[in-house]
Amino acid sequence: MNFITMISIALACGMGIALQSGMSGQLGRLLGNPMFATLVVFVVSATIMATVVLTTGVKLPSMMTLRAIPVYLWGAGSLLSAAALTGVYWLMPQMGVPGVMVGVLCGQLLISLLAGHYGWFDMPVVVVTPQKLVGAGLLVLGILLINVEVPG
Repeated sequence: MNFITMISIALACGMGIALQSGMSGQLGRLLGNPMFATLVVFVVSATIMATVVLTTGVKLPSMMTLRAIPVYLWGAGSLLSAAALTGVYWLMPQMGVPGVMVGVLCGQLLISLLAGHYGWFDMPVVVVTPQKLVGAGLLVLGILLINVEVPG
């Protein structure tokens, strides 16, 4: 797959996440608690993905493969996902989609620079360069420009 296609898919995924987060933030507000929205999102998503996996012939992993996966990859990832999504759904009605998503993107970028630099999770090492640090600094500046209202 070429670079343009991969970037296009990543952009579409980012747009989907922003739209989904905004809708789920509204759902949390209407339900009276963002934790309910997170629960709904996980239950509906799990149902959809189970249906897709079971009806499309995706090869299921063997028990040996499942046992070989470190426990933290099952538990910690799920815990982080639940906490992050609940936080996003709580913030959405207060900050709006742009403010929350810029903060989320900045957080993702900063931790991804660290994770990439050290090759966490058996991923390829991507060294943090001065250019990348300048880019991260510009993103932080962008957060301020998007979220701080200028009087007048």
